[in-house]
Amino acid sequence: MMVESGSLRNFIYGIRYRANDVSDTVVGSLSFPTITEEENYEPICYFADGRRGYSIKYMQKDELITDALRQYERYVKMLAAGKHDLYLTDKVHPRQGGKS
Repeated sequence: MMVESGSLRNFIYGIRYRANDVSDTVVGSLSFPTITEEENYEPICYFADGRRGYSIKYMQKDELITDALRQYERYVKMLAAGKHDLYLTDKVHPRQGGKS
């Protein structure tokens, strides 16, 4: 999801995966017959502003939409406060006459 913000950094809420190694003991165990791969892939969210994403593995569709909207609300509040201008400024398209 991307919301363009003019000369400020666009709001981006995306999803990518993080690969985690699975123990050889678990892969070869008869107790876990469905685990056959040596890597497990976990969906995590990411943001354009460099904040660290987090696991969204167990979120349902409605929870994921709510999470994206909450993060957008946080972004809008940061813009309104004006304290995070350097944090949010788009270095590719700096504002004229303002901080960059």
